[in-house]
Amino acid sequence: MVEEYALYAQVRAAVEALPAVERRVVELHFGAGLSERAIARVLGVSKSWVHRRLQSALVRLRADLGVNDEK
Repeated sequence: MVEEYALYAQVRAAVEALPAVERRVVELHFGAGLSERAIARVLGVSKSWVHRRLQSALVRLRADLGVNDEK
């Protein structure tokens, strides 16, 4: 339980450190469960814009959390 809370706190801090627009996209996608297309409608932008911001946010989060994306 303590380890889970520590991990949650790390992830939350990393998300909060994102630029506001990337944080919003991440929260809508992972928090609200919206698709990229739905986020685009909510924000009034293109799906490709959302995709780029989401990918950028994930790169930052992986780096901040020390996650290696190699398979």
